[in-house]
Amino acid sequence: LLKALAMNPRFDAAYLNLGVTYNKLGEYQNAVSALTKATELRKDWVIGINELGVAFRQMNNFKEAVRQFERAVN
Repeated sequence: LLKALAMNPRFDAAYLNLGVTYNKLGEYQNAVSALTKATELRKDWVIGINELGVAFRQMNNFKEAVRQFERAVN
């Protein structure tokens, strides 16, 4: 995924998959960075927004997690 992003820094799916991978590895700050970029590139991407909420929840940032989950639901 990092190689794909080096080749194309606007590859939104690579950022999403990287963020999901970081979430699974417990690297939540890296997940937030990758998922933020994915959702900047694709504004209403519900999967990315939800995963971003998961990352914030795991970091005990409940206020931001709720904001992202509400955004995903809406």
